[in-house]
Amino acid sequence: MNIRTWAAPFVISLLLAGCGAGGGSSSAGGSSRDETYRAYGKNFGDLIVKQDFQSAYELCSSHLKKKMTLEQFSNAHKQAFKDYGQPAKFEVSLNFTDPELLKGQSGWPEGAARQARVFVNFFKDKNEDSATGDFSLGLNIVGEDGKDLVGAFDYGIH
Repeated sequence: MNIRTWAAPFVISLLLAGCGAGGGSSSAGGSSRDETYRAYGKNFGDLIVKQDFQSAYELCSSHLKKKMTLEQFSNAHKQAFKDYGQPAKFEVSLNFTDPELLKGQSGWPEGAARQARVFVNFFKDKNEDSATGDFSLGLNIVGEDGKDLVGAFDYGIH
């Protein structure tokens, strides 16, 4: 077997391995960034499910805080639970953790250092195990003063 016979499938497998739910990060430290932002999403999701909106608000950037007071922030999440249902559990998935891949996306604060797009996928039934859940909280995470903070968020239904 010559090198061309086995190399092509090997290269294709490596390319496909980088295209899954791992966050689309193409940098050498991608998996570390994936772990960091997966943990960030889990922490934020825990706070939202517990309705500890004060602590979640403290994880928001100055961009978001200029647009929303704590009361508005809390009411937005309460309204989402009213509209979509009370979550029984959640899982975190990553959209992108490579800032280069976030450049063309909309919904980010102007001038913010884009870090990651993370989804907190909520399930109304604790026994459900679909890939995406019933509805999601999308988090646009930005870098500010050496910290990762939520610069914008949005809810979506599946």
